[in-house]
Amino acid sequence: MVSLPLDGNAYEKMTAMYASNKAPTIMVMGQEAQELQDKLMDFSQTEILSHAYPGTYDVVTHDERVLGLPITVESFGFLYNQAVLNKAVGGEFDPSSIATQDDLSNLFKQVSALENVDAVSVSPMDWSLGAHFTNVLFANQAGDIDANLEALEAIKAGEVSLNDNSVYQGWLTTFDLMKEYNKSKRAPLAPTYDDSAMALAAGEVGMWFQATGVFNLARAKC
Repeated sequence: MVSLPLDGNAYEKMTAMYASNKAPTIMVMGQEAQELQDKLMDFSQTEILSHAYPGTYDVVTHDERVLGLPITVESFGFLYNQAVLNKAVGGEFDPSSIATQDDLSNLFKQVSALENVDAVSVSPMDWSLGAHFTNVLFANQAGDIDANLEALEAIKAGEVSLNDNSVYQGWLTTFDLMKEYNKSKRAPLAPTYDDSAMALAAGEVGMWFQATGVFNLARAKC
């Protein structure tokens, strides 16, 4: 098995191994598939592909060739403590009731009104704010991944004014709410991943912006 350090560059490692004819048979990659597509196996006619949900391999599909298989699914958003939110709203909390930023702001206020409970925990790690939360901004610029990538390039080139971008403005408003009601707003860089998981499980916060990878950890902390 070939492993990378936490600060390692996967693409550089893969290209170096290909150059030395030592590329591994199976690799876990994301955006690197676009750069290495001429070296990857086509799964489009394999039986195993039938077990993958439609849409989960769109990002590695090129000219009807499917150059990889999904091995996991991740999503991110506000994880919440059901008991805390039930108490805050005075009944059974329904997540579908939060459809606007005003709805979210009101929920934050209701949770904050509880004794010794904060509305939300905001993790300061770069992969959480940078890779997860910022992903929401870029993933919602257009209707599909190609259009999103075009929008990203336009933003990088300075062709799009973020001040005039409605998705950016909405994203920033949500972030401002998260900062305002953050449990650690006096020391926003202080909380660790474990701190937030324990706070959510213990009912010290109502919500935590995080990804599905926290599931087992949250259960263990309950």
